[in-house]
Amino acid sequence: MRVPREAASGDPGTAADLMAGRLHTPDSLFGIRRHEGRAGRVVARVGTPWLGMGNEPRPGALAVPLDVNLGLEVVRGSDIAGPSIVTTELSIDFTDGTVGLGDTVVVEGEAVSVSSSGAVALARAMHESGELLAVATATFRMVPGVGEPLAMERDPDLLPAPSTTLRELLGVTAARHDHGVDLTAMCDESASNARRALQGGVAGALAELAASELLGPDWRCRSLRAWFLRPVPIGTEMHIDARPHRVGGGFSVIDVTIRADKVPASTFRLAYYRSREHP
Repeated sequence: MRVPREAASGDPGTAADLMAGRLHTPDSLFGIRRHEGRAGRVVARVGTPWLGMGNEPRPGALAVPLDVNLGLEVVRGSDIAGPSIVTTELSIDFTDGTVGLGDTVVVEGEAVSVSSSGAVALARAMHESGELLAVATATFRMVPGVGEPLAMERDPDLLPAPSTTLRELLGVTAARHDHGVDLTAMCDESASNARRALQGGVAGALAELAASELLGPDWRCRSLRAWFLRPVPIGTEMHIDARPHRVGGGFSVIDVTIRADKVPASTFRLAYYRSREHP
């Protein structure tokens, strides 16, 4: 359970929730439940926070349950007491599979290498029907004794997913300029990890949101590559800048940078294809 320092008007919880000391987290926003077992599994229910342009679930939203699962598998495979893990790189390849509101996404993964200094993990996201949606790999840095260790089970007191989009929850505003699109958002508890900083999966979802804002609704994300340079603490205003690296008739590549206090915190490269050419 997360306890807010103050009940600001922009907090995504209701007044009663705030008084009870409950706030949204990436788990509750994206309907995530964590399951402990031999095969690491995270189950997520697709809700309104997954929606982007055109009121369709964004592929980038899959970065959140994928990042959660990858991190849990590293914790499961680590022999360090209470480690804090930091995602340094995240790579996701998306299939043509789609999800709708109310659908369930199942993420399964494993840590393939874990040491005292770092780790590598793999995961795949599937629709409840068994259709493959995405595969991901990630590298992590281990920081013993920093932050809170990740719990293996989801907090039963977390709020149900809200009926508003991630864009609305984080107060995202968009501005077009000569070179691309700039989104502005606030990092709050709902986007944070155990270290009280922007969660890597939420950063990926925001980057994909910015890239889709630049390209428009006819394009679908094929891949996302992310490099995390420094944490974005709670309470920090973020600028998410999306610029075209290459825009073609059927295939485009977009570069996105998330800045905090005018300093790059993470960088992304996303590839898209024009969806009407791939029915």
